[in-house]
Amino acid sequence: MTELKEIIKKPRAKNLDGTPNLIDKHVGSRIRARRTMLKLSQVDLASQLGVSFQQIQKYEIGSNRVSASRLWDIARSLSVDVGFLFEDLNSEAMMNSPKSFSSAAPTDFVASIADPMHRGETLELIKSFNSLRPDHSKYVLSLIKEMTKSGVPQEEDK
Repeated sequence: MTELKEIIKKPRAKNLDGTPNLIDKHVGSRIRARRTMLKLSQVDLASQLGVSFQQIQKYEIGSNRVSASRLWDIARSLSVDVGFLFEDLNSEAMMNSPKSFSSAAPTDFVASIADPMHRGETLELIKSFNSLRPDHSKYVLSLIKEMTKSGVPQEEDK
């Protein structure tokens, strides 16, 4: 009974040992990565959301859990889908969630992460490609097409 009381007293955003939840840390790191990519300061993002920059810091390190409505607002402020913030979530984080009920992730969730249009690299590639001069973009597109034909090994093939 005493153990149950101790578990109940622990903040939900923390693991039983007091460390931040790995999913919260991952979401925070994705927020930080996207904010940095957009060249927004913590103050800028905080201002858009109506919170303090310290709150953004806490979200980014995972010490404070982001509510669903705040997650939605953050994603909109960063011009990404909410799924982007969960992209590349590793299996250890999924398995160590305090509320994990099964070892398998929902199929729809895994499929949405696998979609290349939800990957941060895709967004970054599109942004960079759109900033090229038209004559350069033709060469870059040609190079990418040639690389895909030549069977350049993908990360999992290495």
